[in-house]
Amino acid sequence: MNLITRLAFASVSLIALNTAASAQTQGPAQGETVETETIIVEARRRDESAQDVPLVVNAVTSEKISQLNLRDFKDIQSVVPGLAMTSNSNGIGTTSSVRGVNFDVNASGAFGTIEYYLNDTPMTSGAIFNALFDIGQIEVLRGPQGTLRGKASPSGSITIQHKKPHLYDAGGYVMGTVTDINGLNVNGAVSLPIIPGKLAIRVAGLASRDEGSRVRSINSPLSPYARSTAGRVFLRAEPTDWLNGEAVYQHIEQSARQFNQAACFNQFSAAAPACPVTIRPEDRLGIQKGAQITRSIYDIFTWKASAGFAGQRLYYAGQHTRQFINSFGIGDDANKVNGVFCGTCTTNDSKMDTHEVRLQNEELVFGLFDYVVGYFKYKANTPSYLVTGRVSGGTADAPVFAFSPTLRTSLVKEESFFGNVVLHLGERTEFSGGARHIEVNSDSRLFTVVLPAGTTAPQLTTATDLRPLITSGTPIELLFGAPNPRTFKKWIYSANAKHRFSDDFMVYANFGTSFRPGNNVVRFPQSARTSALETSFLVTPPETSNSYEIGFKSEFLRDTLKLNVAAYRQDFVNYPYRSSSGVFYLHYDSVAGNPRVAQSNFVAPVPVQVNGVEAEIDWRPSKRFNLTLNGSYALGKIKNGNVPCLDLNGDGVPDTGGAPSAAALGAVVGPTGTGQNVSVCKVNFRSSNASPWGANVQAEYSLPVSNGADAFVRGLFTYSGSSQNDAANIYDDYGSYGRLNLYAGVRAENGAWEFTLYGKNIFRNDTVLATTNGAMFTTVGTTTATSEYIGLGNPSSPGLVGPREFGLTARFAFGSR
Repeated sequence: MNLITRLAFASVSLIALNTAASAQTQGPAQGETVETETIIVEARRRDESAQDVPLVVNAVTSEKISQLNLRDFKDIQSVVPGLAMTSNSNGIGTTSSVRGVNFDVNASGAFGTIEYYLNDTPMTSGAIFNALFDIGQIEVLRGPQGTLRGKASPSGSITIQHKKPHLYDAGGYVMGTVTDINGLNVNGAVSLPIIPGKLAIRVAGLASRDEGSRVRSINSPLSPYARSTAGRVFLRAEPTDWLNGEAVYQHIEQSARQFNQAACFNQFSAAAPACPVTIRPEDRLGIQKGAQITRSIYDIFTWKASAGFAGQRLYYAGQHTRQFINSFGIGDDANKVNGVFCGTCTTNDSKMDTHEVRLQNEELVFGLFDYVVGYFKYKANTPSYLVTGRVSGGTADAPVFAFSPTLRTSLVKEESFFGNVVLHLGERTEFSGGARHIEVNSDSRLFTVVLPAGTTAPQLTTATDLRPLITSGTPIELLFGAPNPRTFKKWIYSANAKHRFSDDFMVYANFGTSFRPGNNVVRFPQSARTSALETSFLVTPPETSNSYEIGFKSEFLRDTLKLNVAAYRQDFVNYPYRSSSGVFYLHYDSVAGNPRVAQSNFVAPVPVQVNGVEAEIDWRPSKRFNLTLNGSYALGKIKNGNVPCLDLNGDGVPDTGGAPSAAALGAVVGPTGTGQNVSVCKVNFRSSNASPWGANVQAEYSLPVSNGADAFVRGLFTYSGSSQNDAANIYDDYGSYGRLNLYAGVRAENGAWEFTLYGKNIFRNDTVLATTNGAMFTTVGTTTATSEYIGLGNPSSPGLVGPREFGLTARFAFGSR
């Protein structure tokens, strides 16, 4: 733990110790009852206290979101240890990690290790990874999910509930934040009863703008930006005691211009040459003339209804989502070519529909049983229209460009039946078991597109709707090497035992299986001479896993102290591992042409074992002071897995370093070598880039300053342990680090208003979290032009801890809020 991390931890600890001492000195007022906060969750499709649920649930309430100024969905990882979330370089895909394995949409397709739910319906991660506003609650459920809701997910699920309209009282709020780094965020909502007690509406909206990643380029006058606008209408009806329904429509528009961050490679490798312009990681600068540009539109409809009869309740929940994204990805990573051109330009026009019907009891059956049975249907049509570019010849000063139009189609359908039964033996003991039968039909195809005579793909310089161009041509299918469509069928199971030794101490044990279908992995452009080995890393088999968990939940000191601990192990077969840095291989643009060095994120099906521990402590000695500590440890390791790699010396161990020459690589994997275009290594290293260790400390203390007003101070310290990151990349490892956020302000006791001054990353931690595997490079013809700079992360998620930020937040509320 470095000096800054120690100082940050000491700062929060000092707040905690001083305020705790003050709270203990004052003591509870006469007749005052102080208990740990009771949070109601729907982890098992019923309203329950989080302390009664026999699994690990991290609940992020609407109050917590407001108090800690969590404006972006990815900000919740600062309060949920072990959760890591980033956006992929194209601005479309996402990568998430919990319990030691990643969910990477490019590796897993529509089936993640983590599944996301919005208002009780499955949702794409891209639609979730946007600004937070008017949220009721977020729940992070850890461990295999699937016998109670939606889709099977081996590592957990994240549910988001929008704030509901109040049926009786009008109310609302407006909240604004301004920052010292040119950030502005305004959101608000108004709730109105239309027919008191029976029908109400809530309208919410958001406008946000900032500098996004805050990375500028030394070779461009343009400034980075990220802008979001959103609106939501929520209709709630309860015409009778036995019938209710909800319908929500949300429209989101986002645009961003981001530069890829860089730093001098000689700061990471002593043998690297000097840079023309010195750039340090903390400078937040890039070198490219062009930026990544992304424009996104989301239209999201969710609805649900339920009807009660004879002590039972029938539920129906559905959603329709359209995701339309145009993105421009710069093609010249090393900034070696005269001109701006796209490496990959994409138009993604996706539609997703889900329907779920379930029946469950409201009153115990025979005084012993709770049950849930249901049917789930999912359909996702996600075509992508692409233009990929390269420098096919010429020189860096006078390049000749080639652009390839491509169509990727993907149609995935799933149907499943599920059920779960809980047996209550008295008030202290219960046993439960569940099962789901899953059938998935996946049809994913890749086409090269032959444009009409006289038409060529343009040299794009910004995000563009590519549908007219791609649909004007004739698609020719490029075979993946696997049958299409692919059909998968599987049963998954869960079992649980729970016992309360007292009202304040509960132990539990869980067992669960999970399943994800295989995927046809996207690689652009398609190589004209794909080998059998390459194909094995592009067409993945289905994944299965078994999970074992034990834990306890407890409360002490007259329910003012909560302590929860869980330990688990999970074994995966055919986990789809994808190198974040990419793997160097030989690429053929034509069957008869000479190969060039390219980089691809191949996916390898490997065995993985995860072992971990999670703990939570919540202490509330008085109503004016609270202290929360959360920690997690999750070590996922590949066990003798065969992965694609760079292995020039043939020792079976992945080489580290930058891009090789085409001649050096060709001698090993080209026609005179194995002829497979890529090497393979048997490895035993970590399955997740995120650190195994994660923790956070939250503390708050308030005191009255006038009649009806309180002053407060709160702190949030987030700790991440050291990480090896990509095992084949020696440059992206980092040591342990921490971030300290401090907040101070004044608020009305009744919640009608609040003013907060805050600082995030107070000590300006600048830890580098991700780099390219050596210096950035651009291929000119078949020649590799290498930069003096290394890349840090990607434009959507720079490889550096977020910048220091100071800001002011004001919130005003009325009525039912």
